[in-house]
Amino acid sequence: MKYIVMALLCLYLNQTIIAQTNNQAPDPVIYGSFQPRLLEQAPYAAWYKPNYEKYNADPEILKRLQQIKTKGLHIQVFLGTWCGDSKREVPAFVKLLHQMQFPQQQFQLIGLGGSDSLYKQSPAGEEKGLGIFRVPTFIVYQNNIELGRINEYPIQSLEADLLKILSGQSYQPNYGSFSQLRDWLNNNILIHPNTSIRGLSQQVKNKVSNEYELNSLGQLLIKQGKPADGLKVLEMNTWLYPEAFMPHYALGNNYLLQKNYLQALLYLEKSLELNKETQYTRHILNLLYEAKEKSKSL
Repeated sequence: MKYIVMALLCLYLNQTIIAQTNNQAPDPVIYGSFQPRLLEQAPYAAWYKPNYEKYNADPEILKRLQQIKTKGLHIQVFLGTWCGDSKREVPAFVKLLHQMQFPQQQFQLIGLGGSDSLYKQSPAGEEKGLGIFRVPTFIVYQNNIELGRINEYPIQSLEADLLKILSGQSYQPNYGSFSQLRDWLNNNILIHPNTSIRGLSQQVKNKVSNEYELNSLGQLLIKQGKPADGLKVLEMNTWLYPEAFMPHYALGNNYLLQKNYLQALLYLEKSLELNKETQYTRHILNLLYEAKEKSKSL
């Protein structure tokens, strides 16, 4: 949680300083479906063209990709024109598709969110139900059935990862827990009253890279108006990292925001017990006092 808050704060301060120094407003965000040629225009061309031009796919892998039949294939690229990862990976991916001679009508760019990296949505809702938790996300379909996806950045390279997906090889993208969680979300498993969150946490244990992965997802779901699902994901994180203060703090803080003061007290007290970084002690105590005061009215 602290890293997300600090990252967003740094992003805000950096954008503010740049705007004040150059007397320029931030670049306008592209929302929804659009054509790649829009990125060739100012102000996006400043990052799109250099990253497009410097990318060159491995010749041997490209040759194999060019031999793949494209009938029935469709690729969706979800990105944020405010996002550093999107600025780096999307121009290269578009060039790869051009080098493959992939039909332009069979791939789609979709702009999401804004400068707030927790709010990844488009006006037409193309991302709904797809589990877009990081950008960019590249989803490959065959006859409207997902073959695979690249989350945020490739495992090996864009061309190598895409070849594995298109040729049916075993491929596990970054944030492997997201595909499992997406299924649980779509089937309302997380919020079912009989579901064991502890049991679910063990199913994704080997797919979660660190304590911040599920924390980001839980915060995102709450931000998108799914607090029940988000809280369950945050609870799952406390089972996976029982000795870390951050998962307990994040869950307690969000229970407080949802006005569940008794649960907030439980997890905030646990986070205070586990916290070894004194600079956060006062903040946790302030939240605890708030939760205690508000719980008296229950």
